[in-house]
Amino acid sequence: MKLSHIVSTIACWFVTASAQNAEFSLLQPQGLKFSLPDQPGISVVGLHYNINQPMNGLEHGQVGVDINTKTGNAWVHENPKVAVKPGDTVNYWYISIQNGIGNLVQDQTWTPSGNTVTPTGRPTTTNTPTGRTTIESTTSGNTPTGRTTIESTTSGNTPTGSTPTGSPDTVLPRDCVPLENGVLDQFDPMSVFQPNSEIGTKQPPVKVRPDIRPNRPLPTQAFFTSQLKSTGAGPMVLWPYFASMDNEGITYDAFEFRRFMDPERTILADQQSMSEDGKPWNRLFDLGTNFFQKVSGPDGNPLSGFYGKSGVKVGIEGSAEPELGDFGDLYGNFKFTGSTGTLEVPLVRGSILLTHIFDNANPVITPFCLDNINGGDSQNFYCPLNPAATNGGSGYLSGECTGSTLTITLHNTRPITDISLIQWAANTASQYGSSHAMHNCDESHCRLLENGQRLDITVPNAHGTMYFAINYIANYVIPGDWINKPQEVTCTTSGKRESSGMESDLAEGRVGNQAIRREKRGVTDIGLNATCDASNTIKIALNLADYSNIKSEKIQYAVEHANNWGNPPPMRNCGSMCTISGNVVTIRKQMNSNHLKFAINVIGHIVLPFQNWISQPLEITCGIGQVVRYGSSGLEIDNENVGTTTTKKTTSTTTQAVTSQPPETQGTTSHQPITQQPTTTGAGRRGSHENDTVFDEHFGVYSSTPKTSFCASESTGKAYLTFKWNPNYQDAQSATSRLLMLTMPHHVNSMTTKYLSNLKNTVFGFKAMTGSELLLEMKLPRASMEPDPTAVATLTQQQRQEIIAAIDRDAQTNNLDWFCSRADSYGVGKAISFVARLASISRTFNTQHYTVLDESVRNCLEKWLRIQDVLDDMWKFKYDTVWGGLFLKATRGEVQFGAGFGFPFYNDHHFHLGYFIYAAGYYVKHYPDWGSEHRHKLYLWARDVANPTHTDPYFPVVRHMDMYTGFSWASGIVPGSRQEESASESLNCYHGVAALGEAFNDKKLQHVGQTMLAMELTSVREYWQVRAHNRDHFPPLIQDTGVCGQITEDSFYVYTLNWPCEPNVFPMRHACLVGIQVIPITAVSKYWVDQEWAASIKHSCESAVHFNRESEYSIADKQQRDRKLAAGWAAFCLAALSPLDASHKTEAANFLQDKNARDLVGGTGAASTLLFIYAST
Repeated sequence: MKLSHIVSTIACWFVTASAQNAEFSLLQPQGLKFSLPDQPGISVVGLHYNINQPMNGLEHGQVGVDINTKTGNAWVHENPKVAVKPGDTVNYWYISIQNGIGNLVQDQTWTPSGNTVTPTGRPTTTNTPTGRTTIESTTSGNTPTGRTTIESTTSGNTPTGSTPTGSPDTVLPRDCVPLENGVLDQFDPMSVFQPNSEIGTKQPPVKVRPDIRPNRPLPTQAFFTSQLKSTGAGPMVLWPYFASMDNEGITYDAFEFRRFMDPERTILADQQSMSEDGKPWNRLFDLGTNFFQKVSGPDGNPLSGFYGKSGVKVGIEGSAEPELGDFGDLYGNFKFTGSTGTLEVPLVRGSILLTHIFDNANPVITPFCLDNINGGDSQNFYCPLNPAATNGGSGYLSGECTGSTLTITLHNTRPITDISLIQWAANTASQYGSSHAMHNCDESHCRLLENGQRLDITVPNAHGTMYFAINYIANYVIPGDWINKPQEVTCTTSGKRESSGMESDLAEGRVGNQAIRREKRGVTDIGLNATCDASNTIKIALNLADYSNIKSEKIQYAVEHANNWGNPPPMRNCGSMCTISGNVVTIRKQMNSNHLKFAINVIGHIVLPFQNWISQPLEITCGIGQVVRYGSSGLEIDNENVGTTTTKKTTSTTTQAVTSQPPETQGTTSHQPITQQPTTTGAGRRGSHENDTVFDEHFGVYSSTPKTSFCASESTGKAYLTFKWNPNYQDAQSATSRLLMLTMPHHVNSMTTKYLSNLKNTVFGFKAMTGSELLLEMKLPRASMEPDPTAVATLTQQQRQEIIAAIDRDAQTNNLDWFCSRADSYGVGKAISFVARLASISRTFNTQHYTVLDESVRNCLEKWLRIQDVLDDMWKFKYDTVWGGLFLKATRGEVQFGAGFGFPFYNDHHFHLGYFIYAAGYYVKHYPDWGSEHRHKLYLWARDVANPTHTDPYFPVVRHMDMYTGFSWASGIVPGSRQEESASESLNCYHGVAALGEAFNDKKLQHVGQTMLAMELTSVREYWQVRAHNRDHFPPLIQDTGVCGQITEDSFYVYTLNWPCEPNVFPMRHACLVGIQVIPITAVSKYWVDQEWAASIKHSCESAVHFNRESEYSIADKQQRDRKLAAGWAAFCLAALSPLDASHKTEAANFLQDKNARDLVGGTGAASTLLFIYAST
């Protein structure tokens, strides 16, 4: 909230004060300085002024700033950008916040004399030339030969103009009290739960300044948390950049919105796709399939991922690992310390212009696969080698002899488009051991049938027992151990047909980032070095890494004159051209040309370069000392190739001129410190500078330690979230420069109308906004967990009787007293939540079942709160002192990442605890004395997942919530990138927090829950569900399914599950993918399970429940198609369709008539589901 708005709208909040000895003075060589002596209790000072123009009351003015930190013993503002001379008039007003009271000083005037002072901040002058470097992506497939020099061009003087006026002032209702001010409870968790540090043996935090953790808990969900993990660190998603850090610096690679819906980035994963009866290789994709939408792969390798080896790296010489020095909901500030100075990196979500502050250190910028265009010569930079996540399908192999002809048949679940990628080996049993060379498929031996899903290979002169195998280059080998255990068939000369058995499921293609195969395939460390001397003798040294057992017979090469490279070129067996020494295979071959193309095939393991070896082979020029190197990733891919004439461009601007030097782009400057801001300026024609200046009006301004503020207003029925970007203008290019920040789609949909005029299009495809803050408003959802009485009143007598009957059926299945101490925290959480929901419905419908159910809820709550301290030690809550939060060991042995769904390492806390909090909300509402007695312990659960403030010394802010994306991440600090599967269970957590707050009559806790619920609802409806307004934001396959199974950082949209459905094949699997976004059904389910979404998932759910109606059902595998969908997942799908129309409501209700809780998925029941079907509550 801007201080000027506070003054103008809350008249009783401030007092008029004297000038308090505030002073203005002129700066050398230009600018002005404001200084207000510090007084006890001052927390912030707001200053507003005009130069040579009168101030109209408390207007914002040409310049309006909040001074958030003091300098020495004064609150100081320095502005070297404005031109003020003796005789000018500065009209101003300011307000200081002292002990919560605003002291307003207005109608002030200052006329400068000739005296000047030296600036106290780091030196900046508006006339300092700015260094701009533009680099663009390479388009050739040639292997780069080294680094190039980037020469910086110098722009003219900084343009002048008026000082930015910032954003519209935030206007919030009077009853909207900031929830981040003050803790929920000051109770020390270690006074009741023992301190524990076991996870420090597995996942201690790294890259954190030593004084941080003793003073505050570490966030386990922050965008930078992945970089703090000692095991399994992953990239950061900054929006619109992927980023990663190491001791060499920080690497960024930009992404565009089109990646999220581009069908070329959709990877099918057919493991659960039903197959045709008798033809397991013919997957029936129309019935459904898993898939991933890869958004992290660089433009030149879209099915890969971001590994910190694409884009641009910024660092300094001799640096160690960076350290986290400060953080908030939207930012993490890191510092690199080098051999001579430091590099500060203030990372802020949504920053289009990335900021780096060098102090006594020269910048080292390493572009990947980028060219300098300023100097005119096109020089290549280092191209990293990243694996792509392709999926060639699954292979099934059989052989049949007719007389002396062996026919090898390969059935593949995906069409084979190029027979040159298939190789075969065949020989008699007696000869195969010594002669099993792979042969390239050609038209004389191989032919494609059945739309490319079948390949027949004809082998003449077969007799006796024949051994055979095939190699689908870069995809799989069948059999896996093809040399020692080949496939076999017996051939006779009588003309009688003899067949071999079928080799099934031995070779899956690539799914996600892993090759799914029977034998270990961790081969991405295989690499090569290649040279070619003046005699045109090429020498390829193939380093097999840890695979020294690979024999030369598994090595093949293709080397040709560049103009003779075939389509495809022949792959030749190594033979006499190869020598082996340890794990290095050396291939030498003399050629009659000095420009060569080449590729290597390690049969059954890898092809270099991977995937595009025919169209984009490796190249080398002989006799010039060129060396082709492929690093640890082992696969040559042009990471930034976006077309033959179109390139992706990155522009870097500095506050001082920079001269670059080899071998990398190590800049030297004449002054220190400097601020550098690189940014991607989109794609354009090679050599074009048309986009170089697209961000010029924003250069030099960056967000510094931004803040979030959130509140709930019952008077307006809305929740509000404010991003206060806190722009730093010290290095602004001009007086009119304004902060530019990226917005996600849900930001645009939720922002208040006054901010819409600040939106602008960007080269990223996302909207961006200018200004110092952003205000989002959302409908405030209901807090109570009780059924909505208004909705209940609409029920007919028949519907009421059906629900009462279901209450009785469900109550008879209650075994919580037994189950509570015999299951994990997730299972018990769902069980106690179900019983609490059932008891609440019992009270609503005036049955007496709740009396027994309430006692079960109390007993179970007391066991897990350790009031009745009787649980196994692995289920006793403790307090983790390593990161800061509640801890369950979830195992009797050494703590493991996978124990208890990862709960010990902060996975799924909002799922597990959310169910307990929901149950507590019910019980405290009806037994307030019990709640008062155990309030502190109950609040520990709530604080672990919903603490709203950075001032709580024990728990991070809303542990799983990502304030920028608006949704929660289920992942904690387990290895790997973040993901969230069941968004509905996140919603349940925040609903439970709101209900607990209502039960305690604690408006702060209630509003925290309601606000987080509102945020999560907004994002779930935007990113998990297909609706009319966002359909085009999804890839075509998600548009068809109507729902996203999970969101991950590298793929974003994922349609798969991390657990087996029953049955675990499509189309029945659709029900689980829908159901996991419905569980559990409660009084707030209506906010996302509605008629619009029901229309989107109609086909997915109807094909899952009524799979026998699908057109391909009749030809599907009989064993797979006869497996019935589990009733619980069918119930979720039918309930989700019930808002669509009366017929779907009737079908769903009829399905539940004979069901009880044991027939359904844990955490729900027949009564709860029926109540939602009939009344949406």
